Amino acid sequence: MSERPLPAPELHRPVLHPSAHEEWFKKLPHEHRARMNREWRAGLARDCELGRNQRRVALIEGLRVGALFAIGNGFCPGDALWTYLAAFVVGLPVGLLLERLRADRLVSGLLGLASFFLHVCVSRGGPSLAAALISLLIGFMVGMISAHLGVRRELE
Repeated sequence: MSERPLPAPELHRPVLHPSAHEEWFKKLPHEHRARMNREWRAGLARDCELGRNQRRVALIEGLRVGALFAIGNGFCPGDALWTYLAAFVVGLPVGLLLERLRADRLVSGLLGLASFFLHVCVSRGGPSLAAALISLLIGFMVGMISAHLGVRRELE
């Protein structure tokens, strides 16, 4: 096996306050400049942490809605293994979108209901009237649970 060379150490300069090169900033005592630079770097680190947390929360919300769609799919007539996977795949971006929009309960419920019912109709190849009514009833339940997730989003 060939050994890969170690990467060269990165030389980076410390992140300074945006006003660090202005005259008024240079006239401040060293302790004040150092404190302002530390606070600026701490703020940047906090922004990065908040961004990571926001992406994690969005992914969790997408997984929740995907699981909700997959479970709801099981109660609809004419399900197969691929429809469970398709329901999860449809629910994942819906959950990501709801989280990105910070959708409230009404939008969450309506979008959850509409996208779930559309998935059922497309995946079943246009179900019969009775199957469509049952799927719509299940869709209302999925919409209510999706609205509940929207309430949780509002309260956070």
